[in-house]
Amino acid sequence: MSTVLENTKTETKEVWLITNGKNERKKIPFTPEFEEEIYSLGRYEIVYGEIRERPIPSPIHGRIQAKITIKLGQFLEENNIGEVYTETHFEFAKNLSRVPDVAYISFERFPKSGEDESSRWHIAPDLAIEVISPTDDYENVQEKITE
Repeated sequence: MSTVLENTKTETKEVWLITNGKNERKKIPFTPEFEEEIYSLGRYEIVYGEIRERPIPSPIHGRIQAKITIKLGQFLEENNIGEVYTETHFEFAKNLSRVPDVAYISFERFPKSGEDESSRWHIAPDLAIEVISPTDDYENVQEKITE
């Protein structure tokens, strides 16, 4: 487990840490500094106040993700209509952040200031793509689709 998950500074509220592959649930302090660290690590999603660890992708998963990214990126370059992102946090609402494998944002929806320089986008992507692995939990996948 990352030291950032163990070392937090000030308590403001508590959330559950859910570690994939283990039935471990741990109540931990949740501060703005801690939240920013979680987003910058990229291996976690915040889902309705729960911090969920994301597993490291398998080689097959990575290959499929790369192929999708290349094809979508080429199409977007040729048509100049938006940008493609991989493994990027999208904060849909307070306490709800997802990291799709591949995402597209149209230039029409880009903020006037350009790309978000924080550790996450504060808008939903126009398209979110998840590469489904045999070990993925059906209910978690369905929850992401609904969101």
